[in-house]
Amino acid sequence: MADFLAALSDVVGQRREELLGRLSGEADALGALLDGLVARHWHPLPPAASVRRPAVAIDGSIRRLGLSDGAELVVVQALALGDDGVAVPRMAVELLPPSVPRATAARFGDLLLQWAELDLAREVASAAVPGTIVLLDGALYGRLPQLYPLPLAEEFEDLARLPDAIIAAYAGLIDSVRARAHQLIALSKTSREAAHAKLWLIDEGSGATLPDGVTDGSLIARRTGGAPGVATPVRLGKRGFTGGSEALLERPEVGRGPAIASCFVRLSALDDPLRLDVPAFQCGDPTALGDVDGDLLPGGADAIADCVAAVLADHGGPEVYHCLLYAVDREVRLRRDMATGVYLPLVARLLGVELRLDRSERRF
Repeated sequence: MADFLAALSDVVGQRREELLGRLSGEADALGALLDGLVARHWHPLPPAASVRRPAVAIDGSIRRLGLSDGAELVVVQALALGDDGVAVPRMAVELLPPSVPRATAARFGDLLLQWAELDLAREVASAAVPGTIVLLDGALYGRLPQLYPLPLAEEFEDLARLPDAIIAAYAGLIDSVRARAHQLIALSKTSREAAHAKLWLIDEGSGATLPDGVTDGSLIARRTGGAPGVATPVRLGKRGFTGGSEALLERPEVGRGPAIASCFVRLSALDDPLRLDVPAFQCGDPTALGDVDGDLLPGGADAIADCVAAVLADHGGPEVYHCLLYAVDREVRLRRDMATGVYLPLVARLLGVELRLDRSERRF
């Protein structure tokens, strides 16, 4: 039997210093600059909300199954779970023919998942009692610049309209949040950008730039000493809309929609940092997304404190970053054995055709 553990040990041993350098990534002088930057923009947590508001959390999951004829079955399930235990499911299924390129199929799957989550959020928000906390898994702002047209042939026109459907669901969700005084909060466990730190540097006017590879999440994780806190929030607008997504700003649902207030939080000592996104109007700022590039949120950490306090009230520790989002994540997760052993045969039976996994899918 092949000894892969020994081979792994050899590879890591030979490249140890190189790999460690990619984790730290900065020279001492630059590290001191970044330490100071983060220290100036790291603030104490507000107290947890003392009055609990009704809440509902929405999350989704996806499986893409390659079929023996080159087609692909995309299965998405989304779930809204209320703190009263009421669950509202949503399913979406699509068969993509072999002529759809792999990259397009992958993007289509991501968009179908976003549509299922946002349209379900719109549906439950429109019916929820006023003042409900509506929780989404993932960054709110990052979804919007990705809604540029989907490159599909004319015969797939119905599929190509998916970005428009997502924009409509997002606009409907924002309308319900405004009209019913809900609190919309999106929490993301990972971040691969450096937008926040770049805006901090611009505001300070130091002329310093971030080294390549540094992200907001890594700065917070490594340079706050594991202390609980909230980072200086930023206001995000046009800055993420580049290239093919610039035209989205001309659509009133996007450009005249709210700017997004965003910050990083660590809810307990040594916990992983989370990114928190909310519509800026929840922080007392009526600015439209198309009217600002990107800057610090007026009012600073105090302006977003109510949203942070609402999340902190349901924090369950390092493993349970938010009780309701944790619960819906576990409930909605689409396991491979369910997708291949239950959903695929069911779709085949309902369609009256044979749907077989391709060889690579069947082997393991």
